[in-house]
Amino acid sequence: MNTRLKINIASKLDLKTVIDLANKIWPISYKGILSEIQIQNMMDKIYSLENLTYEIEKLGHVFWIANDEIEPVGYISAYVDGDNLWIKKLYILPEKQGKGYGSHLTNTAVNYFKDAKAICLFVNINNKGAQTFYKAKGFEVIDTVPVKMGDHDFTDFIMRKLLYGNKTNNS
Repeated sequence: MNTRLKINIASKLDLKTVIDLANKIWPISYKGILSEIQIQNMMDKIYSLENLTYEIEKLGHVFWIANDEIEPVGYISAYVDGDNLWIKKLYILPEKQGKGYGSHLTNTAVNYFKDAKAICLFVNINNKGAQTFYKAKGFEVIDTVPVKMGDHDFTDFIMRKLLYGNKTNNS
């Protein structure tokens, strides 16, 4: 991994950077999975400043932004529900993928939420690239569920990875 990668918790003032990254990443990452109309609708709803602020202030989500020596390269948002750390968003610029940045962001969230016993996340059933990434990192599909993103209905997998090394989960 690049030793010049810096990861910082995002304040509400940093959410514009998250939105800028999403606008660069989503059209490429979801091409062939979602239509342009679906992508734009979800960007308008999910990545509005109002919604991201709501996620932080009302839902307890924490955002981190990763920066290499040149620019912001990705972000993650996560929250805890019971013993589970939920990754809500994890995206890396396509040209920066494969450098360990996604794993480093995930580890940052795990270290922040030290008492979590598992990491859980939703992955679109047609997003084979993300499924492959998460399976390689030890995640397993535990359920298939209907979800609504923006104005659109989809089917997602819930994927989970147990965290045996965390302080409260030494089994």
